[in-house]
Amino acid sequence: MDGSLFEFDTQALKMNKFFISHSSLIHCVGSGIMSTCWLVQTIDGTIYEKEVDTEAFDIGFPLPDYQVKQFSCCSNGTAQFILLKNNRLFIRNIGFGFMNEGNAYQTKELKLSFTCEIKKIDTGFAHIALLLEDGQIFCRGLNSSNQCGLSVGASGPVKEFQRIQIEGPFKDVYCTSVSTGVKTDTHFCIAQIPQEAINDEQEIIVCGPWHGYIYRKTFTVAKSPEEIFFFSLLRRQLSNSTFYDLSFITF
Repeated sequence: MDGSLFEFDTQALKMNKFFISHSSLIHCVGSGIMSTCWLVQTIDGTIYEKEVDTEAFDIGFPLPDYQVKQFSCCSNGTAQFILLKNNRLFIRNIGFGFMNEGNAYQTKELKLSFTCEIKKIDTGFAHIALLLEDGQIFCRGLNSSNQCGLSVGASGPVKEFQRIQIEGPFKDVYCTSVSTGVKTDTHFCIAQIPQEAINDEQEIIVCGPWHGYIYRKTFTVAKSPEEIFFFSLLRRQLSNSTFYDLSFITF
């Protein structure tokens, strides 16, 4: 790996060179599971927006001297978020529960009701989740499927950051299109799906727009004769004696 950068067009199944040639020229890059664009901060502080087969452009971020900690983007035409390393959070491209923040494509700083440092931001179709260093999670945006973690029936857009009504503290947060998954030391829970017991050291959770999976490093011991026979035959075909398991979740 020489640090060269490429972009992959999933519709055309084509890979092209990225508009920035080398990873050493980039400070931060990010997108979202429902977004078709990237936000990129170069080492000189400039922030660009880039879509496949379109020219990148400078978004005119008002604080180019500040380093970005993370980007996360909702569906196009909704909202893009810029988290700085000094814990300031900015929004761009307004829609849904963010409409009171100004005009489209205006970059504006969001007011936060907490002082704790933001550990991670994640976005779905039209909502954002903030994981704080103290283990709390705050959400804002579209809440049509309870994706902001509020009480059932609160389906309107959430226009201020609200702490989710699920018992924490949390170690991680994962946004899908219209749901939010949360992880503790022992469980993973998403929306109204029953909690899934997990082993934090043995499992990795990944969520996509409409599905997700829990990647387990150890295979569940088979109990039936048919399963034992199946795994015995499978073991003969593999050079790796350690099995790996995927547990799929559909939303």
